[in-house]
Amino acid sequence: MDVAYTVFKFRLENNLTRKNMAELMGVTTTAVAYYESCDGCKRKRTAEKVLSFIQSYKPRNKKKHDYSENVRRFREKHNISRKELCNALGLHQTTIDFWESGKCKWNEKAVKNAINTMKIYRAKELV
Repeated sequence: MDVAYTVFKFRLENNLTRKNMAELMGVTTTAVAYYESCDGCKRKRTAEKVLSFIQSYKPRNKKKHDYSENVRRFREKHNISRKELCNALGLHQTTIDFWESGKCKWNEKAVKNAINTMKIYRAKELV
């Protein structure tokens, strides 16, 4: 099996960024990117180290996709429709649907910034 693909697949399945995985392994983010490249695990010792980490990894006791409900609650709290949020972020509505269903992670900072911007525009409309 291709080690680079195994590393990439493992990282995605466990919702780890390269930075997260690097911290867990005690290496740099560049090293993780290198492991995911075609040339990254050609050395037997490196491949063994990476595969050993993957086999021994135990995810924290965290609910999978616990952020999905947060997106919906956050949007509803501010009385913002999916369409409005999509327009504010410059995204397609499917992306918001994916966030709310837990199919992919959302960028909390970007969403909060967009909502704050929308609040300012709404307040100006009322004046």
